[in-house]
Amino acid sequence: MAVFATSPLASFILLLGAGTPSFAQVVDTVSPSVKITAPASPLTATFDITGTVKENLGLTSFTVKLNGVTQTLDTPVTLGAPLNSVLWKVTGALAENGPNTIIVEAIDGAGRIGTTSKTVTYTNTRPALVGTYSALLKPSGTATNDVSGLVTVTVAAAGTFTGKVSLGGTSVSFSGYLKNDGAARFKPTLATSYDLVNTKDYDSFLGALSLSVADPAGLSGSLLPEAGSGSPLGTFAGLKTVTSAPAALLNLTTKGSYTVKFPSQSQVGLTSERYPQGDGVGTVTISSSGSVSLSGSLADGTAISAGGKLTSDSSIPLLAMLYKKDGSFATKLQFDTDSAAHGNSDVLGDDSLWIRPAQPRGRYYPLGWPAGILIDVTGAKYDKTRLPNVVPGVTADGLTTGGNAIVTFKQGKLSADVPVTLNIGVLSPNKVTILPPNPSFTFSLNAGAGLFSGKLPHTDLTTPTYKGVILQKGSSVGGTGYFLSTPTLIYVSDAASGSVTLAPKP
Repeated sequence: MAVFATSPLASFILLLGAGTPSFAQVVDTVSPSVKITAPASPLTATFDITGTVKENLGLTSFTVKLNGVTQTLDTPVTLGAPLNSVLWKVTGALAENGPNTIIVEAIDGAGRIGTTSKTVTYTNTRPALVGTYSALLKPSGTATNDVSGLVTVTVAAAGTFTGKVSLGGTSVSFSGYLKNDGAARFKPTLATSYDLVNTKDYDSFLGALSLSVADPAGLSGSLLPEAGSGSPLGTFAGLKTVTSAPAALLNLTTKGSYTVKFPSQSQVGLTSERYPQGDGVGTVTISSSGSVSLSGSLADGTAISAGGKLTSDSSIPLLAMLYKKDGSFATKLQFDTDSAAHGNSDVLGDDSLWIRPAQPRGRYYPLGWPAGILIDVTGAKYDKTRLPNVVPGVTADGLTTGGNAIVTFKQGKLSADVPVTLNIGVLSPNKVTILPPNPSFTFSLNAGAGLFSGKLPHTDLTTPTYKGVILQKGSSVGGTGYFLSTPTLIYVSDAASGSVTLAPKP
């Protein structure tokens, strides 16, 4: 009689069984043995995987996986029969940039598993992708501070990348490898998505990030509520930054200086009392290397500053975290000195997202606008050498007594408009005289930066400060700005920001 097993338990089973024993009747106490004999690092784009498998009785399954994907064997491994160091081979496996993990698994009839793995590296150099990319993360649905942000990614020649996402009042760094198709493989797991966690806020989960980089399309990606599923919380797309600014953008006289305003505009679902009616103000500078800096103040009095590098289409995405990082201002400024193409302005930022959180004890706008409001940014190059003064249209033609400019204050809880007459640049360039003299009203002109400020005698007998900016080009040529009325009751929702305009006297 043939003996199929030597263990006592196996012999006992055979004695009880009738006829020839089946594969399932044999108790297998030895796991399959698998080995990988090739390849070794470094890899080429395509490579072969080879090895051996040994099994004393027979297998029910044999698989070879590369980076989690099952590979096709040149010749299938025989199942259900003893194997004595049988050779197996996968021809023409496709390597991904970076680490490539091979896992071989064999399962026998008793459910015992034999497995082995090997990690080998392939470097797919990507010189066309080298550089830094930046893009705004734009909310796909209702805006919140947790889904409005900025993504920056830097790609090296070897196809590796490092990056950072700024959103939700924090910044999360990441790194990894770009796949052959440009999609990201994030360290340390090499998964195609990366969980963003705000470790400063109870380890709160912000979303699963995925991205890709391609030439010439640039950087693109999304933020999902969980890895691989759900509608995007936000998406982003942006181009490579430049190493030097386009010559057409540089005004050599002013070293690339611009003045900009953040104009008030009607908002869906909010009455005019719920958001500022004045215009925020700011200045922008572009250096010869393409670095951009923005500074100013929004029309609720919040200081704002942001910076970065111009991208290859002469734009720049900017994000400023505000209100102790519980709010933000996100804009993409597009620079273009072609007046016809840009509505007679040199810089525009359409649909900039301004998020102000609810601040129950805030002096101004305590309800805020946590779902965000949209405002446009507009501006122009600034020439501080303009004569007889820096305000367009205001001439020094002898109006020493009647004035040549008017600054006007509206809304902001004023009982009526407040116009004030000025002389600018009549006595000397950019020198300002108030007509008639009014000790309760002040006006200071910073001709070098294109800004003005002062104090206003309000009709409620207070003297709030105001800020303004001078635009020398475009439909808003002249001066514009805001003032904040002093609320008679604190913590009320309608503490209003009024508007300021500066224009030639008719």
